[in-house]
Amino acid sequence: KKLRIIILSRISVPPNIALGKVVTSSSIDHNTSSDNAVDGYWNGGAFHQNVCVHTKGGSSFISVDLGEEYSISSINLVGRGDKCPECEAQTQNWTIRIGNTGQDTDSICSENVDAYGGKLVPIRCNGTKISGRHVKLESETSMVMCEIQIFGTITG
Repeated sequence: KKLRIIILSRISVPPNIALGKVVTSSSIDHNTSSDNAVDGYWNGGAFHQNVCVHTKGGSSFISVDLGEEYSISSINLVGRGDKCPECEAQTQNWTIRIGNTGQDTDSICSENVDAYGGKLVPIRCNGTKISGRHVKLESETSMVMCEIQIFGTITG
């Protein structure tokens, strides 16, 4: 008889603290829902009303309320990935803010963010960790966000 030994290793994957959290947006377009941004599905960035959140034109935001203050280590974004005349513009030149107010006074994590392409785009806050309860994405145009993942540890 031969003895077969199988070694399993455990890979520790940090939890996505945004999953299922409360999301608000400046507006809603194309019968989408803000909650689509944190439901765990992104459909390769192909726009669908049950997968992505789409805001109306003009200054826009999508904001996640984490419920408690976290020290944010990284963020993954999935913007629209399909081809259309306005698709790239709807996923580029974003500003990400993190803080406890959810307002323009919160700290800037990153600027000129490009989430186009339908794949996970990793964001690190200018090389540092920033703490806050709210993670807010801002744009001067309409936005299409198919998923946001946030990683960090609770403070306090």
